[in-house]
Amino acid sequence: MEDHATLRPVTMELPEIADASGTKYRPGSDGDFEQLYRDEYQHVLFFLRAILRNDHAAEDCAQESFVRAYRAWDRWRPEAPASHWLLAIAHRVALSHVRAQRIRALVSHSGDVEELMVAAPMAQPDSTVMDAVRSLPVPQRVCVVLRYGYGYTNREIGKILRTSESTIASRLSLARSRLEKELQWADEQ
Repeated sequence: MEDHATLRPVTMELPEIADASGTKYRPGSDGDFEQLYRDEYQHVLFFLRAILRNDHAAEDCAQESFVRAYRAWDRWRPEAPASHWLLAIAHRVALSHVRAQRIRALVSHSGDVEELMVAAPMAQPDSTVMDAVRSLPVPQRVCVVLRYGYGYTNREIGKILRTSESTIASRLSLARSRLEKELQWADEQ
């Protein structure tokens, strides 16, 4: 039997979990969250700019996404990489932002909802392809950005957006058809 004087308290260290980029994060670690913020902020901002088509709204939503992520950081689990988790949070923040814009537009009767959603262009204003992508409905635009901007598979996009892989495939197919028509029309002009 061991003497109680020699027993030491057990310290629990959070496991390091490698993200898709190879970076290891520990849920609940402030230092690791700061590193995650530095690693992923620009990706989240690009994603939100593509969805919202408004730089100021994208910056606000990026900040809100990281605030929400920080509040839940100790509960993050590595079912998917931290970057996927952040994009899922950013997607939900963007949807909330769009819904709030629509409600404000309806309550204030101050113009067209579509006009509020279009607002300022993204960083690449003269790109015909980016203009065509911006014209897609939000669900299709989100899928296109995640697939072709980030290189995620349909399965990964489904996990991020919490929807089926077949729904993602359908949205991408519709988006490709619409983009083909739009870009052919632009070439003819």
